[in-house]
Amino acid sequence: MQIPDAQKDVRTVFIGGFPGQLVSSVVWCASAATLTWYSFRAGVAVLVFGGVFIFLLTQMLLRLMSRPSSLPKGHPMNWLAMQIAFTVPLSIPLVLAAALHRHSWFYPAFMIVVGCHYLPFMFLYGMRLFGTADRIRINDRALYAYPAELRRLANLSDIPRLRLHRALDCAL
Repeated sequence: MQIPDAQKDVRTVFIGGFPGQLVSSVVWCASAATLTWYSFRAGVAVLVFGGVFIFLLTQMLLRLMSRPSSLPKGHPMNWLAMQIAFTVPLSIPLVLAAALHRHSWFYPAFMIVVGCHYLPFMFLYGMRLFGTADRIRINDRALYAYPAELRRLANLSDIPRLRLHRALDCAL
């Protein structure tokens, strides 16, 4: 099987990533609501433990939509998808360490991890859109974690960086 054919299978089965993004959004919103109206620890628990079930809930949503819920057995992208999935749980201790230092860093740190987790999705799905979304996730959340003075300086330096990103996008 050729890589473009395998990528097309992934896009077809997972509808371009839509169900997974939807489920992930619901988990993040539930976590934010829990943190806002209950407690920091409960909000962290909702995101960490809810995140464990994102793929399972995505498969359930696909079944509810009467669609196949996974790639066929032996598909060449199965192993890559599994390796990508394990990057987030392995990074959780780092996120929790950052949050112990400063609670306000929990969501930005987790978003940076999730953004890095999605980078290989560009290859898995064969969609550059994941790269654009990742740049937004990683850059925006990294800047959020900085003190206000550094954010102002970083915003001034964004102009050349945005030009570089546009040039790279055109080159790809």
